[in-house]
Parts: sequence; structure tokens; C-alpha cells
Amino acid sequence: EAPAGYKWKDNGDGTGTLIPKDYVAQIGDVKYETLEEAFAEAADGDTITVLKDCAGNGIIVPQGKFTTGLTVDFNGHTYNFSGDGVGSAGTENNGFQLLKDNKVTFKGGTLTATSEDAGFLVQNYSDLTLENMTVDGSGVWGGYTLSNNNGSISIKGSTITAPAGGVAFDVCRYSSYPSVSVTVEDSTINGKIEVSASGNDPKDGAALILKGTTTVSGGLQIAGDLVTPISAGKIEITKDDTISLEAPAGYKWKDNGDGTGTLTGITWKVTFVSNDENATGNMEEQIFQDGIEQALTGNSFELMDYTFAGWNTEADGSGDSYTDKQLITLTDNLVLYAQWLFESVGTATVTKNLSLMDEIKINFKVSEMNQPASQYKIRYRFNGGEWIIASVSEGEEIKTGTFKFVVANCAAKQMCDLVDFELYYCGSNSTDDDLGTLIYETEYSIRTYCINQINKNTNPKLVALCRAVLDYGASAQLYFNYKTNTLANADGYGTGDIDGIEIPEFFEDSVMPNGLTGKKNLVLVSKTELNFKLTSDTGVTVTGITAFDSFEEAQNQENGYVLANDAYTLSVENGLTVVKINGIAAKVLNQYFRVDFTYGGETGHMIYSPMTYAYKKVNNPNSAVVLVQLCKTLYNYNKMAVAYMNVN
Repeated sequence: EAPAGYKWKDNGDGTGTLIPKDYVAQIGDVKYETLEEAFAEAADGDTITVLKDCAGNGIIVPQGKFTTGLTVDFNGHTYNFSGDGVGSAGTENNGFQLLKDNKVTFKGGTLTATSEDAGFLVQNYSDLTLENMTVDGSGVWGGYTLSNNNGSISIKGSTITAPAGGVAFDVCRYSSYPSVSVTVEDSTINGKIEVSASGNDPKDGAALILKGTTTVSGGLQIAGDLVTPISAGKIEITKDDTISLEAPAGYKWKDNGDGTGTLTGITWKVTFVSNDENATGNMEEQIFQDGIEQALTGNSFELMDYTFAGWNTEADGSGDSYTDKQLITLTDNLVLYAQWLFESVGTATVTKNLSLMDEIKINFKVSEMNQPASQYKIRYRFNGGEWIIASVSEGEEIKTGTFKFVVANCAAKQMCDLVDFELYYCGSNSTDDDLGTLIYETEYSIRTYCINQINKNTNPKLVALCRAVLDYGASAQLYFNYKTNTLANADGYGTGDIDGIEIPEFFEDSVMPNGLTGKKNLVLVSKTELNFKLTSDTGVTVTGITAFDSFEEAQNQENGYVLANDAYTLSVENGLTVVKINGIAAKVLNQYFRVDFTYGGETGHMIYSPMTYAYKKVNNPNSAVVLVQLCKTLYNYNKMAVAYMNVN
């Protein structure tokens, strides 16, 4: 056994050499070789003293471990996040993750990042104090150096540097967390400060307070529609008058009369007038934030035998014209008068359908039009996003007089998200600013389609596929913490036995040239994507990307098919050669993909299947429950898609 303070260094030849341990941190009289180890061993109330510049993995502070407090005195030294990141499942890209119900103080040192995992330098949910710290995020790629999602944060005498074009720190009340407040005093902020809140609801206690000699080089950014809570004081944003910081567009600094100013919104109103005594309906005044683009409220007035033809600033139509729901910017109050047009209306039939076999798509078809297709327009949006407008004649004409539109490509977690679809008759004098008369509108989702098919119960294979799709969607919602109040398989529309799903063994294989290593991974954030990463950005030549039905065929290169150019991408990212096989269809998730390459005059290959990833995660005792369920339901989706395809 090595004496205290020493360790045996393996010489690689069957011998070891005694060397002194290289300590980087200390708690009391106990020293540690890594800062990660010191954090793990620290008790509530302890102080960690950093003894020298050091580097290592990301560090997580579990919820409620330091309710009294933990102090980390960097003692003038630097900690460089250079290894594996930490974070929630699927987002292990943080240098530090400080969870809630902790009090943590960092003082007297520097934090940097050079790890390829460095999405964020610090993700914070705790009561955090930064005192005389330099937090340099120039090496992170996630856009934020310090992300504050909960807790009370104090930044004193410190410097925080944003990644290029990014945010130095944010004040973002996240998900169901109570609130977040940040006080900055006598500090230098190199980059933007961003204020936001989940659901545009900062909750009581949210604040950003800038004091003393603080400087902010990148300005203040308000993300989302926060003008109402900011103006109502639900989120307090104040600064000392000595701090030069321009108010964001649509806001101004209100003088408090005590040497400080508070941010408040500038608002204007739009008044809607029906412009005919026989018109019905009612429209409330609409509030606009100064200088901020916003859509007019959709018209709700109606006039029998007339079509709404837009708005005008004069009752007789002689003023400035505006279309329904037009995006406008106001710097003064505005009165709009409805304009009416007596006109015959075209007719058409709309049908809706889904594709579940390849990418998950929502389709609409327009047919049986009594006027030319060019005289009809559609308008649609997915998940409350931007409206897309097109002439029906611009669709894919799948047969004479029938036009098809793919209106949404859905990620797994989006099974409940709605498509809004509208059809208009606009006549022969259509412009992009005039949609014409609304003749059809609907809301639709993957869940809606699947429930309809399950309730019809006319095709057992399709019913089984729909139940598998809803289970996969619900598991994705839980894994990504996305709109979990309404799960896709709610009300008994899933299979009812996710835990009972068994994944057979899937394999993998790698043959690597000398000096080259590789990684394989499956990405499920949006479309299903298989990644192969080789640890060199030069000298690697990819010679083939092929799919096979079995592992043995992939090893022997038998009966495979070469992937089309649009099925994958080749790139160099952070010193890695990366092959991304994207948009993998449900019916081929059980196939094996083989990437062949050369390096240094030698050949190599990697073989992997999306189901290899699922099998490994399900059989890893350390996998989170939500990840296991996601992988099981992904496998079942593939299984039901193959079964449905074989009979259809």
C-alpha cells in the first residue's frame, strides 16, 4: 500500500512508481485530487479551498445537499471544465449544475470551459453567490454562460463573459420552479442579459437588480411577451441611475426619484369598429407594445351576405388599409373600421390524413373546387407557430383537381400539438395581403387521428400501430418534460403495458484504424437521427454508408442498400468527423447502418442500429426510468410499423 499522500503510478510494463498525489482542493485537513471529488465529499456548511489551477468533469450539486451553505474559495485559481458534462437526462452539457434548495458561494477565482460537452458553463437553480469571480463562457456552444432558472442569485465584483453572440447570464423562471431573482453589484457583464419566463409567467418575486459600477456591454434583452408582468411589477427590473443601459424596444426606464429606475412597458391600443349598424359581433380593444411587431386580432364581426374585406383607418375606405391579422407596429393609438364586400363564395372539399410509416406527417388535401385552384388559398400553422400561406395551386397535384399539402413534420413529443388549417376563397384578384373569404377551418393533431382510428377499430394492425405511436409520444413528453399535463396516450389509448415490452438483443461493431476512435449515438430531440463521430477532423474519408436488415449482413456487407445523399450529412464539429443519418423511418428503426471509412492508409467501419441504442439503455441499470420507457416504446413503434407494412 502506498504511504499517505502518495500513490502508485502504473508504468505499463508490470511495474509501478511511487509518486506524490497531486492535490487540487482541500476541506479542513483533508485534501482531494479532483474538485469533483471534493464536491462529492463536502458536507453542509463546509468550505472547499482550491489549491491550484485544475481541470476536470462537470460537477452537479444534488437538490437540498447544502441548505446551510457551501463555500468554494478558488483562492485565485482557475477551474477549467474540460471533461464530461452533467445535467438532466438527454442534456448532459453543463460544467456545473446547481440544483434547488441549496446555498452555494463561489469566490475569488475563474471558471472556464474547453470541453466538447460545454453547452452551458453553469446551470443554476440554487441560491448562488458569485463574489470576485471571473466566469468566462467564451468556450461554450449553448449560447449561455450562466443560466439562472430558480433561486436568489447575487453577483458581486465579478466578470461574466458570454459566448460569441450569446448571453452572459439570464433571469429565466423555468417550468414549475417558484421564481428567480438576480442582483448584480459592481460587476462587468461582457455580453447580453436576457430576461424570460416559461409561459411568460415570471411568478411573484422575479427580479433583476443592477447596482453600483456594473457595466453591461451587450444590452438587456426581453425574450417573450413580458410587457404586462413587467409593467405590473410582477417582475422587477431596476438599475441605479449611474448605470448606462438602454431600455429594450417597447420599454422605458421609469425614474423612481431615489437614484434608481424601473423598467416598464410603453403601450398603445387598437379600437375595432364594425362600420355597419347591421353587423354582429364584438371586438375588445387590443393592446400593443410600443415599437414591437404584433398581429391584429382576427376579425369577429359578421355581416349577412357580405364578406369581410379588411380594415381601414377611415370608415369610407379612403385611409390606410390593413388585412385581417396583419402584423403591425404601433407608436400611437389606432382606430380601424371594418370593410365589407358583397361577393359570391367558392366551394371545395378538404380531407385530412397522417403518415406514420416514415416521418410523422400531417397532410391535408383540397379537392372538388367549383372555381380554379389558383382562386383558393390555404393558411396553416403548427403548434401556435407562424402562419404559412399558399395558393392551392402550389400544392402537390396527386391527381387531377386534388392538391396535397404536408403541413407538419412532428417530433415524437408533439403528438398532442395542434395544426390550425384554414381554406379561403379569394377570387381572381388575390394578393398576399388579401386572403379572401374563409370557407373551411379545423384543428388537428396526431393524437386526434390515432384516437379516431382506435375508436373505429376497422383495422387491427392500424389500431396497434396507433396505440404504439401514442405510447411513444407520451414517453417522449415525459422524457423531454414537454407539455406533460396532457399525455398522448391518456384516457387508455396506449397499449397499457409499457413495462412489459421486451427488446431483443441488438448488436454493434467497430473496426478502427490506428490512432482513431469513434462514438455512436441516437438523437430523439426532433427527428430520429443516428450519429457516428470519429475523433479527427482531417484525414478521415467516409467511403460508404449502407443499411442492412441484419447484423450478420452488415458485417458481411450482403444485401444492403446505399443511403441516398439526402438521407445523411457529413460535417466537422469540434474536431470530430460527424456522420448524421437523419429522419430514419419507423419501419426501418431495426435496421443496422454501416459507415465505412479510411484513415492513415487503413480501412475501418462502425455498425450500429437505433435499436442497439434502445437495447443498451433498457439494459443499463443506471438509465433513468423515463429513458427506459422512451426506448421501449420506440421499439414497439418500430415493431408495429413493420407489422402494418407487411400487410399493407
